[in-house]
Amino acid sequence: DDHPLKAFENVMNERIKIDNHNNFKLVYDEVNAKTLLMVYYQSIQMKQLYAQYGEILFIDGTYSLNHNNYPVYLIVVRDCNGNSQIVAFAIVAYERQLLLDRFIDIFRQLNEIKQTRTIMIDKDLTEWNVLT
Repeated sequence: DDHPLKAFENVMNERIKIDNHNNFKLVYDEVNAKTLLMVYYQSIQMKQLYAQYGEILFIDGTYSLNHNNYPVYLIVVRDCNGNSQIVAFAIVAYERQLLLDRFIDIFRQLNEIKQTRTIMIDKDLTEWNVLT
């Protein structure tokens, strides 16, 4: 029970109980269904920002933002003032093709993506493979 993933899962479960908009999606390991691999989050306001400014998406992974150094993936748009607005994010246990596929797939399922014309990523080939 002292494992960092278990502590993280407990915190997230408490937050999900408070959340009344069903903004969280959890992805568990297929082999060990008790192991949480990803927490996806998108609020109603984030969905509205995407709907309004979603022609160009910026997707990137960021590291060293949390105590356990879990990668955090962001989907960002630019608003009418040129400011970056986060429209979805996921905290993942590790950077693997399967989890990135799920991140993009959940975003696609929860949003009307027809308006997106361009996706900007960094040079990370893992991200590129997911988007093809």
